[in-house]
Amino acid sequence: MEHGNKFDDEEGAYVLSSFHEKPDAATARKYLASGKFFWNMGYLVTSLAVFEQVTSEYSPEYFQGYQNLCTAKDVKAAYLDLQNIAVDYVFSEKIKGALVIPGSFDWVDIGSFKDLHEISPQDDCGNHVKGKNVELENATNCFVDNETEVPIAVIGLDNVVVVNTPNGVLVTNKNYAQKVGDVAKRLQA
Repeated sequence: MEHGNKFDDEEGAYVLSSFHEKPDAATARKYLASGKFFWNMGYLVTSLAVFEQVTSEYSPEYFQGYQNLCTAKDVKAAYLDLQNIAVDYVFSEKIKGALVIPGSFDWVDIGSFKDLHEISPQDDCGNHVKGKNVELENATNCFVDNETEVPIAVIGLDNVVVVNTPNGVLVTNKNYAQKVGDVAKRLQA
């Protein structure tokens, strides 16, 4: 995020000059070395009215999905029907009049089950278990989420993710957790 001048002399708030989504490594190094760029953490703050106005203008398809979500009786199904696109692509690169506020704090991009596991409460063996009817035996460093009543047993495994939902079952080594989105797209097709 390239920052411009300070905004009304407010301490730390700058006018957003431009937004560059996921530059390659060499370009990112140049941006940071210039002193005119901040790394985007993905935290966006706006009013609902501005979100709706900008989204309807720059991404009508996404806005329609959002409207369906707002009026849905089955919120989970409506949410899953939303266009699978990052908000950054919907409008962050296009929005005018935005401000940038630099910060220094801990942050984790929860983009995979491996990342989610790292910030989740864990037992003495490094396991995180959510849901009922889960049994672990000689399992370490596992993330298990059971959203059904069907029992799950994880035996003699390390570094795995097991997620059981009414829509399907996921079992993966956490080192491959970034591939979940690719596989989900293939299954939806």
